[in-house]
Amino acid sequence: IGYRDHGRVVLNPRRALNTQVDTIPFPARDLVGFDKYKSPAHLELGKRTANMITSRGCPARCTFCESWRTLGNKFRGHSPAYMLAEIEHLVETYRAEHVIFNDDTFTWDLERAQAFCEGLLEKNLGVTWFAFSRVDTVTRELLALMKRAGCVSLNFGVESGDAHMLEVMKKGAPVGQARQALRWSRELGFKTLASFLFGMPGETTASIERTINFAIELNPHIALFNVLVPFPGTEVYARFPQFH
Repeated sequence: IGYRDHGRVVLNPRRALNTQVDTIPFPARDLVGFDKYKSPAHLELGKRTANMITSRGCPARCTFCESWRTLGNKFRGHSPAYMLAEIEHLVETYRAEHVIFNDDTFTWDLERAQAFCEGLLEKNLGVTWFAFSRVDTVTRELLALMKRAGCVSLNFGVESGDAHMLEVMKKGAPVGQARQALRWSRELGFKTLASFLFGMPGETTASIERTINFAIELNPHIALFNVLVPFPGTEVYARFPQFH
C-alpha cells in the first residue's frame, strides 16, 4: 500500500503473494448492479454475461507488459472445482449465460484447462465462454475440448508479424505458432481475435507493414491494433530513457 502522510510518501513493505487462491471468496457481485454493465461490443453475444478471473500471475516476461509486475510472475490458478463452483453460482444466482474469462492466459496450465473443460461438460451448465490465450499454450486437442465445453471465442496475443520485433518484445512465440493456433481455431469454428502491438523501440515502417500483412494472412474475425504504452516498471520503460 502506498499513501501520503502530511505530504510524505509512505510505501509499506511488499506482502507475500497468496498462493492458496482457492481460499479467496467469490467476488461480492451483490454489491454491483449486474444488469447495469454490458460486455465489450466485440464480445457481445446478446446473453447475460459475467466476468471471471481464475488465475493470477504471468510467468512470461514480455517487455511491454506490466501484468507480471502487478500480479507477480508465478502462475497461481484456482482449481477446476473452484472455477466450476463459481460458474454454478453465477448461473443459479444471476442467470448467467456467458462468461468472459479475463485471465492473462487462460490456457497457461494445460492440465488445469483440460480438467475444467471436462468438468464443465460433465455438469452441462449450458454456458458459453470467451478467454485470452497465447499461441504457444494451446494444442489442437485442447482447443477441440474447449469448443465442446462451450468456448466460442478466443483472443490470441500475436503482437507482431516481424521476427525481430517479437525478439525485442521477448514474446517467446514465433510467427509459425501463430499461424498454427489461428488455423486450428478457424477449423474448429471459434470466433478468433488477434491482438497486435505497434511502436516498440526499433519499429520501422517495414516491420509495421509485415505485421499488417501477417494479420491479413492470419485472417482472424477481429484484428486489434494497439500502440505501445510504456508503463513504469516494465522493461521497455526501464531500458529506454526517452520514455521517462
